[in-house]
Amino acid sequence: MEALDWGILLKTEEVSDNISYIGIRAHDIRPSDDKTIENTLPCNCIRITDSPFEKNLIINSNSNELWWKISKSYWINTLNEKLPDYIRLPKEHLMLLE
Repeated sequence: MEALDWGILLKTEEVSDNISYIGIRAHDIRPSDDKTIENTLPCNCIRITDSPFEKNLIINSNSNELWWKISKSYWINTLNEKLPDYIRLPKEHLMLLE
């Protein structure tokens, strides 16, 4: 399925003809170091904001914004306070919408 606003061809579960939109919860986006993995796009972060327990990363994808929310502990302990080269939209977390 092609996500026109994000500029990516996504691998999804089987898609019916009445699906017009695709979405993903901001907490379900994952980091990736490998651009060859399905549903991966460059992590072009344009802004990072803080909330009490999370980091909100705003990713530029094809001139549109994609929000990625991660816990501050994940940002510090897993990502070592560095952005990954890519982000992945796991197909099991994609929401196919009419």
